[in-house]
Amino acid sequence: MTGGRHDPREIRRRKIKALGMYVVATRELREALEGGDYGRAEALMDRRDELVRVIGVLDRYGSLEAPSLSASPAADEEIREMRRLLVAAREENERCADLLAQQCLHLREEIARLEKGEKGLRRYGARDPGQARFLSLRS
Repeated sequence: MTGGRHDPREIRRRKIKALGMYVVATRELREALEGGDYGRAEALMDRRDELVRVIGVLDRYGSLEAPSLSASPAADEEIREMRRLLVAAREENERCADLLAQQCLHLREEIARLEKGEKGLRRYGARDPGQARFLSLRS
């Protein structure tokens, strides 16, 4: 990016690099979620957010140079690589979303199970003064 103009090839190269880093971070996020490492997952989500901002800036610079977007076979190859990375990112995002949905369902079931047990304990503890606390098996 020189002299107020932005070199479209350099923008594409930087965008390819950022997209690749995003795909790697998303794969690592999936692995962290699978392993229950939520601290690492949070750090990776922050990293992905940072990369999305970088890609957004590169998109804005690239849109200023749009007329020369596909001026060569090399540019066409770079565009194909960006598409490939975007597809890979989408697939990894979908895997993460599926994994999180499964974990959310599991947590809801666990909470429901715990709440059911807690209700039983509350009922057991709440008794009338004349009511026996334990059942007599000798009756």
